[in-house]
Amino acid sequence: MTHDEESFEDFRRSFHINAVFPIDVVGDLAADGVVGGVAATHDGFVGAASRLQLRNEVAPRWADELRADEVDVCLLVAT
Repeated sequence: MTHDEESFEDFRRSFHINAVFPIDVVGDLAADGVVGGVAATHDGFVGAASRLQLRNEVAPRWADELRADEVDVCLLVAT
């Protein structure tokens, strides 16, 4: 698959973030008091990492960041 600037711009204009990450829904839940708030940062990754790398490097780093941000619940979304 190749990407040229014009096709990428078409994709970008048609892309809706809530199709892969329901940030508006989470924001609505926070506004309605269902959840206490939404973290300031959000993470994602492509599936190119090995399970070993995820377990030994990525997951511990994310856990440290979530603790530092005092996150109580983490929403994991598969795309």
